[in-house]
Amino acid sequence: MARVIILYGNIDCSDLLYTSDENEIEKYMRNPGDVLFNRTKYLNYALNSQHAKDYYNRVKSDGVNQSNINAQKLGRLKYPSPPI
Repeated sequence: MARVIILYGNIDCSDLLYTSDENEIEKYMRNPGDVLFNRTKYLNYALNSQHAKDYYNRVKSDGVNQSNINAQKLGRLKYPSPPI
């Protein structure tokens, strides 16, 4: 099992976890034809892209000291699917 942290757009792998337990290794073993993807890294990339930032600037509501984007507006953000 691995714990990878994304902080300020950087990936921190300093706290990776490892196992020598054969059952755990078998449980998470990948096979030919398996497709792996990491939603967190891609979503972080997509939500911090220039396209997304331009969208946020168009739909945000400015408050006294911070801006806000409600869930409905955030849900309308269109971003491309990750490439295969």
